[in-house]
Amino acid sequence: MQHPKLELPISPPPEDHFSEESPTGNDSIYNYHNARMQIGMLFMDIVDAIKEGDGYRLVNCFKFVLLFA
Repeated sequence: MQHPKLELPISPPPEDHFSEESPTGNDSIYNYHNARMQIGMLFMDIVDAIKEGDGYRLVNCFKFVLLFA
């Protein structure tokens, strides 16, 4: 016994947020959350460097944080 052939409709690809239709190609909500996630990961890296006693990595993290001051 064979399964009947299933035909799936082909749907168009989803629209890209950064398409040519958007004049700026800028998604402020995405950019905000992306920056927040990156800063959070940086702080987690600093905490981990302190726990591990990795001074070289800690100095590199602080050098990067100084760019925001």
